[in-house]
Amino acid sequence: MNRRSASFLVLVFLFAAAVSYSQEYKDRFGLGLNAGGRRVYGDGGLAGVGIGLGFEGFGSYRFLRFADVSLALGYSQLKYDHPILGNGNTTDIFNIDLRTNLEIISRGLARPYLSLGVGALNFHIGQILGRKWEAALMGGGGIRFRMSPRIALTVGADYRHTSTDALDAIVIGGTTTDGYLSVGGGFVYYFPTASSDAAQFIADAQAPVYEIGDDPFADQESLRGSSPSGLDTKDMAEYARLKSRVDELNRSVEEREKEIARLQSNLSERRKQLSGLEKKAASQPPVPLKKATSMSGFSQVYEEALTNYYNENYTEAISLFRLLLQQNPNHTLIGNCHYWIGQSLLAQNRLSEAVEAFNKVLEYKRSSKLDDAFYHLGRTFLRMGNKAVAKQFFTRLVNECPGSEYISEARSELGKL
Repeated sequence: MNRRSASFLVLVFLFAAAVSYSQEYKDRFGLGLNAGGRRVYGDGGLAGVGIGLGFEGFGSYRFLRFADVSLALGYSQLKYDHPILGNGNTTDIFNIDLRTNLEIISRGLARPYLSLGVGALNFHIGQILGRKWEAALMGGGGIRFRMSPRIALTVGADYRHTSTDALDAIVIGGTTTDGYLSVGGGFVYYFPTASSDAAQFIADAQAPVYEIGDDPFADQESLRGSSPSGLDTKDMAEYARLKSRVDELNRSVEEREKEIARLQSNLSERRKQLSGLEKKAASQPPVPLKKATSMSGFSQVYEEALTNYYNENYTEAISLFRLLLQQNPNHTLIGNCHYWIGQSLLAQNRLSEAVEAFNKVLEYKRSSKLDDAFYHLGRTFLRMGNKAVAKQFFTRLVNECPGSEYISEARSELGKL
C-alpha cells in the first residue's frame, strides 16, 4: 500500500470517527454546488495554457461548531498545449473528494474557512492511454456568506496535487507530477435543524439570534410557536405560559423602578427644602422669643422651634417640638421633631432622655434624620460608657444608611471600638 492510499484510508477513518462523535450535532446537513475555472500546473515550458471550466456538487455534515466534512463529486476540463499534439488540448476529469472545512470565524455573516482533504481522479488522456484513476491531496480556503437561515454563498480556491504526470499528456520526459487549481463560487443549502431535547430548544429560543443552532439567523418558524420534533404540545404551552409571566414581571419591575425614581426625586427635593429651612433658622440672631399665640401653621412653629434650638433656648425648643407632636401626629416631619428634641436634651446633658427621643426617630423609616439618629445614639452611648451598644448603632448606620454623610465618622468610631 503506497503512502497516498494510506492517507486516504486515514481520512476515511477520521470521517467515520467524527460522525460517531458528533451525535449531539444532529441534522446539520447541507447540499451545495460550485462552478468556476480550472488551470493545470504540470511540466514547465508549456505555452498558451488556458482556463477550463468545472462543476462540483457536494453534501456537507457539521460535526463541530467550527468544522464540517463534505463529500464532493465533480467534473472539470483542463486545457493545455502539447509539443507533439499541438495547442488547445483538453483533459476531462471526474473527481471524488473527501475534505474537512475548518471555519476561522464560526459566527457572523462572513465566515472564512480552510479546507484539507484527499480524493480520487478519473481522467481521459487520449485514445492510447484511455481513462485512468489517480489519488490526490488538496488544500485551500474561502469565505462563506450566510445570506439567510438556509442559504450561504461561497467563494474560494483549492489546489489538487496528484500522483500522476499525465494531466498535461507529457508522460515521457516530464519533470514533475501534475496538479490543478480550482477557483470559483457557488451556494450551499442547509436543511432545517431540530433538537430532540426540549431544554436545549428553550435555551436556544431565549439565546441571541446568532447563537441558535450555530446559525446567524433565528429559526423564525420555531420562534413563532411551531412545535419542533421531540417537544410535545404540553411542554410548549408551559413554556409559552412561563414566558408570558416573565414578560409581565419585567414590565411590572420597570413600572416600579420608575415610581421609585419619582419618589426619590421628590424626597431629594423635600430634603433640600428642609435643609434650607434649618439653615434659615440657624442664621436668626439670638434674640428673646415668645411662644407663638397661633399654632395653626406647622411650618411657622417648626421654624420657631429650630430658631430656639440654634439660639440655645433648649427648653423652649423642646416645648414647641412637643407641641407639634401633639397637634400633628401624622405629619411627615414628626421624626424630625423627635430628633431635635433629642438634640436639645443632649445639649442639656440629659443623656437617657436624649436616647429615648432618638429611638423614637428610628420608628419612622422614611425620616430624613434616620442616619443622624443612628450616629447620635452611638455617640450618646459612648458618653454613657456603653461601647457595645454604641457599636451596634454605628454598625446599623453603615449597613442601613450607606449614603449617609456620617459614614466616614461611623467607620472611624467602629475602628476604635
